[in-house]
Amino acid sequence: DDAASILMDVLFRNVTHSINTDRKFNRSFGNDSRSVDITRQDNGSGALSELICSKIPPLNRNETVEEWIETKNQELKQRLRGDDAEILIFGRVDMEHAKFNAEVDNTHCRMEYLLPVDFLYPNEFAVSRSKFKNSFPSFSSGQGDQTKKHEPNVLNFLFKEKKTMQLLTTSIVDFDPADKASAQEKEFHSIKQKRYKQQSKKNQYEVVQGINKEKIIERKDENKDDAKKPNKTVSASRIKKLLQRRRFHNFTPRLMVHEYMAFRRLDRFYHRATIIRQGDTICSNNDTNEIFFCFGLTGDLFLNGQVCRLVGLLVALLRGVVDEEFVDCIFDEDYPDLVPAPPAPSLGLYMGEASYVNWEGKCKMILSPRPKKNWKQGFNDEKVITQVQMWEKDLHSSIAKAWIKQGLDDGGRLTAERIWTEEVLEPWAIKAREQLKHYKQWKLGRYGGDLISRNITSPCLDSLDTRVPDMYQAVLHYLRKADASGMWPSTTPKRSLIMVSNNAENGEKASASLSMAQMKARSNNDERSSAYSFYQGQGGASGSFSVGDFPGGQKPKGNELFPELTKAAFELELVLMPNREPSSTIAINRNAQFRPHTDSGAGAGQNLSLIVGLGDYIGGDLVVEGVQKDIRYKAIEFNGWTQRHWTRLFRGERFSLVWFTPKGCEGLRGINLFRST
Repeated sequence: DDAASILMDVLFRNVTHSINTDRKFNRSFGNDSRSVDITRQDNGSGALSELICSKIPPLNRNETVEEWIETKNQELKQRLRGDDAEILIFGRVDMEHAKFNAEVDNTHCRMEYLLPVDFLYPNEFAVSRSKFKNSFPSFSSGQGDQTKKHEPNVLNFLFKEKKTMQLLTTSIVDFDPADKASAQEKEFHSIKQKRYKQQSKKNQYEVVQGINKEKIIERKDENKDDAKKPNKTVSASRIKKLLQRRRFHNFTPRLMVHEYMAFRRLDRFYHRATIIRQGDTICSNNDTNEIFFCFGLTGDLFLNGQVCRLVGLLVALLRGVVDEEFVDCIFDEDYPDLVPAPPAPSLGLYMGEASYVNWEGKCKMILSPRPKKNWKQGFNDEKVITQVQMWEKDLHSSIAKAWIKQGLDDGGRLTAERIWTEEVLEPWAIKAREQLKHYKQWKLGRYGGDLISRNITSPCLDSLDTRVPDMYQAVLHYLRKADASGMWPSTTPKRSLIMVSNNAENGEKASASLSMAQMKARSNNDERSSAYSFYQGQGGASGSFSVGDFPGGQKPKGNELFPELTKAAFELELVLMPNREPSSTIAINRNAQFRPHTDSGAGAGQNLSLIVGLGDYIGGDLVVEGVQKDIRYKAIEFNGWTQRHWTRLFRGERFSLVWFTPKGCEGLRGINLFRST
């Protein structure tokens, strides 16, 4: 965004004529149009090429596009003199379609990462580090590696690299109509595709001045002829396939599993090129030079930090610090823990290019630099392509130079790699192996019974101390009374997104699909399952509701349903934290296991939420940013709006109360609802 702002300053310099000088712009790898930070470009990363769309001043009289580009590139060079940065304009085209948006209209984009081979040296490799590095001849994108026969151990490594990258991509799987989540997802995308096709037909014959009626009539005649033709049979393979997207919440520090943006495509992850650097240049001889692998990743949209963590996980898997089974753990949407991937340094990351296949057909021009001759207009000019190729070499050389800036140690090991391994990879690997062990236990409990009952290190409920501290007795009494009343409110669909539930409405214990819950929430369907239809804890109600005050002066229904409980809960806060500003609202939970999440909204006058657990249960600890906390009759404060938190598995009867004041409830105190009576 900083580079784009500098570019706009140069483009609008010395504007004297009266035109619309609105400097708004959108770009291929920006995030202004989506207005979400999660898609913001990674700090410190550059770009090979991208499209920027803006209403810029027209060319001066008798000025050619080539002259304008040369002038602006010189101005950019002067502007960036002394900075470790460079911006280059390759071309300029006029876009007749005002609705075109370079950020949201791309069909897919490619990211690239230039990684020193030192990072990939496996611990169990049979040859020395130096010989391993010099085993890979150079090749460029699309060329293929045909310059040298690889040794068997190198071939095995490259085969393992390919298979490992495929493990991390999304895939096309057989469609199972019995899978409700898959069926609903396919229906959702079919409706979306149909809507897009209808819009395309509507715009197909639109021209700048109006609608060409003759073509519409011609099209209607074609449709009549098509109606007489027999329907074509669609192959069974096309009907029974489904693109299996994945949730990449563990590849960014700013997203949770239940959020829709985590549900992404990663179409390809591949070894794009091998680059050899000698001195300050890129060469083809690899006697004593630094070797770099260029990885390409293509998908629909990339999240902030996603590519660096994908590369970091690839390195971890290829070096054998974690087993391949860890891939199942990190992508499992039902696993109720965060499993963050190790981030590779952002130094090697840069944006490749964005593709606009759909809009190229509408505009009759090529919108990304490549040698396509479908249309004359656009960025398919031979001069532009040559400039991009030269820019790519300069970009690779600059990144390679930055990687080796710290030099090599006495053993020929890249210092940057050694520091990253010691400070990031090795500490992460210790936690990852423990996480994988826990994941295997969780799977055993998920498919073969209660995890906690199978864990011999956990105490059984019979040995649990069921004594209740005096200050909690009244609240616990009213909580149990509310449960026994059969009136425990059901949880809203949006709230259900962050909860792990086993639905038992049909008499069977089955894990609720996150995709189903997500689509239900997106459709604003307020249909709710009964709070008494889940196998959480030891039966009874399962769910979450609120009491106190809501923004806008609304009062939760829980106030009327359970007035004694509401009053006792607000009084408990005053006893637990007498110096704390009294809260306006309380979330009351029973047998609710929460996924990793942050609370919506922002605290008003309170930066910290207060939580405590009650009841006869084991497990069920609160985890805040990876730190496990026992909250059973032990109240703690944490920042629920910024800190990711979730619930560990539990067994028994587990209640929890969360006191907070959301934005819009400034000055309101829930306890005041009862002081006036």
